[in-house]
Amino acid sequence: MNAVIVSFERLPLGLLGCYGSQWVQTPSFDQLATESIVFDQHFGENFDPQAAQQAWWTGQYQFPRTHDQQATSTTIFETFRSRDIEMQLLDFDASESGDDGLRAAQTIFDNWNASKDAQHLLWIQCAGTQLAASTAWDVGVERCAAQVVACDAVLQAILAQVAGLGGEPPLLIVTAAAGEILFTRDSATDADHESPLHEERVHVPLIVHLPGSDQQGSRRQTLTQAVDIAPTLADWFDIEFDESERTGKILLPLIDGRTTALRERVYMGDAATQAVRDVDFCLIRSETAPLQLFLKPEDRYEQADAAREYPDVVDAMESALDEFLTGFGSA
Repeated sequence: MNAVIVSFERLPLGLLGCYGSQWVQTPSFDQLATESIVFDQHFGENFDPQAAQQAWWTGQYQFPRTHDQQATSTTIFETFRSRDIEMQLLDFDASESGDDGLRAAQTIFDNWNASKDAQHLLWIQCAGTQLAASTAWDVGVERCAAQVVACDAVLQAILAQVAGLGGEPPLLIVTAAAGEILFTRDSATDADHESPLHEERVHVPLIVHLPGSDQQGSRRQTLTQAVDIAPTLADWFDIEFDESERTGKILLPLIDGRTTALRERVYMGDAATQAVRDVDFCLIRSETAPLQLFLKPEDRYEQADAAREYPDVVDAMESALDEFLTGFGSA
């Protein structure tokens, strides 16, 4: 039993064809989506790259934790290696040619074919898109589109390598830690560009190819989050993961129909700004601004603050956020 994860540090969901974009041709992402389960409401948790990795690798929320607490969390790499699962982390820049990374990936896959009795996990970590906040809107979209095309080409090569594996096909997960602020650049301030919680930054792709599933080409609207990756991998390899209100959830029951929902809300942020989101609203709380409430999914780019119109919703969602953070000593 094997698994391959392809993660991008940044990848704008709004430029992927399988998420409705007509701006950019992304045939590899789109083809994979037709053969997989696409999660439409998937969100990051902490948008510092190192902390985002920890969320993926531990299944634990990172933004309410101190750096010391984050550093002491047990990762899937430690747990899986103790179960004799052969693990590799491959880091390369998909916005460049990626040739060195692809050659390294092929070497790893060749080793898999030579040791078919072992269990393997390969995590391919790509930089993805890289866009400066100062870039003008039209230039930013054009530049980011070219980088997305490069990411699509690298994904095509990886998928071809995976298809060449012998034996049972692996679980394949493609996701990103964060998106890019593109379509709100004309209205966003410089401070907004640095905010970790814009819709375009927090709403990220998640595509899961589950071998043998009869759900290929289907989509899920349930709220999911970066912390769900580690428990899903643990479940795939038949390793127990202790789920709680403050950890990720296993996605496989959602895929095969054993459940239709995982959580009522998702939480995200950093030390200065936090947000709580459900299917109808997103509340953002910052140390430097009043509470903001946005209607979802109508206000995709968060242009109309509805906090004054829905005071009861603001109170309920802020209470839920405080209750969540209390478990980490952060409220």
